[in-house]
Amino acid sequence: MNINININTNQGVININSVEFTEEFTANTSKNTENTKDRENKEKNIVWEQKEGNITPAYTPSYGNVGKSGIVPQRENAVVVGDKKINNSLLPPPKAEAIAEEKKGIVVEKQRKNENVSRKGKNVDKNGENVNRSEKNVDVDAEDGVVHQQEAEEIARRILEEIQEIYTPKKIDGVFLSDIYAKLYNEYERGKGGSYYINKSERMYYCGSFLVYEVNERGEKRLIKANSCHVRLCPMCMWRRSLKAYREMRIIYDYVQKETENSKFLFLTLTQRNVEADKLGKELDRILYGFMRLMQRKEIKKFCLGFVRSLEITYNKEANTYHPHIHILIHTTNGFYSGRNYLSKQDYIKLWREIMGLDYDPNIDIRRFKPKDVNRVGRELAEICKYSVKPSDYIYISDENLTKKVTEILDRDLAGRRLLSYGGTIRKARKKLLFSDEITESDDIMAVGDVQADEQGYIELYKWHFGEERYKRLNGEEKENMLKFVRRKGKDCK
Repeated sequence: MNINININTNQGVININSVEFTEEFTANTSKNTENTKDRENKEKNIVWEQKEGNITPAYTPSYGNVGKSGIVPQRENAVVVGDKKINNSLLPPPKAEAIAEEKKGIVVEKQRKNENVSRKGKNVDKNGENVNRSEKNVDVDAEDGVVHQQEAEEIARRILEEIQEIYTPKKIDGVFLSDIYAKLYNEYERGKGGSYYINKSERMYYCGSFLVYEVNERGEKRLIKANSCHVRLCPMCMWRRSLKAYREMRIIYDYVQKETENSKFLFLTLTQRNVEADKLGKELDRILYGFMRLMQRKEIKKFCLGFVRSLEITYNKEANTYHPHIHILIHTTNGFYSGRNYLSKQDYIKLWREIMGLDYDPNIDIRRFKPKDVNRVGRELAEICKYSVKPSDYIYISDENLTKKVTEILDRDLAGRRLLSYGGTIRKARKKLLFSDEITESDDIMAVGDVQADEQGYIELYKWHFGEERYKRLNGEEKENMLKFVRRKGKDCK
């Protein structure tokens, strides 16, 4: 092998300009490079064997950096084989990846089995805890059920006390008056084809025979359904009708207050002397006609913006006479009802005497009250909306003959008459608030609609027992059957 080196010196520094090799050296170098590549390829083509989960090489590389165990020492890209690590570079890439994935799968599977065993143990503990919790929940639910049952029983007791205080006396009077109408039927219509009295008798007999209450989640109760007869003299219906009239009138009153500034109200009562039974009908005609003439007088029209008129009759048992009179609630303002427009009590007496053609000064009552006086407003509105006839004026439990006589007169002379009438601003307010023009006998004074409790509430049902003369609470199958009957009757009435 020959090597030619061309060098020179510059200020003591040796510079190599060129190096030339002979052809023999170049050929030997190429052969050595090829031999090295062949050896490396042979070493990489190793056949591997897998025995019982451990991978061992069937052939151990024979170059100098192999360890004592015959396994290549750990490098950065080594993988675990059993408890040792093998360099991935010794394997062809596809085989190395397959072995690594397979070994990882074996290890992961073992880990999953261990985890499942531990999870099962934990689940056993959790199931035991769940059993204990479910047992505790059963105990809590049982306690809640007892508490709810006690609350329901207490609410039912309070409802029954209220019913016995308010509804029971009226129901007893209604049953008694039903028998009076039956006697009037026997006296005037039996065998003559008439059914006026017997029809009212049957309706009144069953009026209020069941009461349906709804109790919400807060324990608040309200009457949502009750059967009613709509007979004008029925104590139950008369009481309910007056409550409805008062409730509507209170809403109208507040509405008119907001719509009209400086509103003012006058409560006027117009009366005359008592009359006997045979003159009651004509006297009622005269009074109602006189009221219409009074509202047309210029003295009233100057300040009257609206009104409510109610008709009332009282009976004097000692003198056996009747006293018809009217109550009027007049809506005005401070500006209208002042100065020359103001009327004194004597002015009202003079006007009413002239209109009615009386030869005496009638008894007149005029009251003025301010809207801020809440208590007085309530009293006056209750007065205008109260009974047209008090049940105590015609129902005498100890005297059936007197009851029959007075009932016959009142039923005859009140038939077809408007007991409440409205005008002016109050009538307009009723229309805007979607109230009917009048409260008639066909107006269902009880709450109507399907008998259904809300999602959080429940139903309480009470039925009148005629033999014991008291209301009883219904439960179980008897309650369900009665509710079916009530719902069916409600649909029939529509």
